[in-house]
Amino acid sequence: RTIVGVGRPIVSTSIALAGGFMVLIFGSFSPNINFGIVSAAIVMLALSADLILLPALLLIIRPKLSQTVA
Repeated sequence: RTIVGVGRPIVSTSIALAGGFMVLIFGSFSPNINFGIVSAAIVMLALSADLILLPALLLIIRPKLSQTVA
């Protein structure tokens, strides 16, 4: 349920942010170009972790948390 409700804003925000960093590629200063490439790659990696890794980890951790609280 959460991915359906929150997934679209997370994806659109991450794509916009990565696109903003990719603009740095068109510059002439090589440290800025490298920063743009690395930053955009990290944002996309974080997006994939948010959509794939986080739900899987929550499924593993959630039963342990509910046993501890009860």
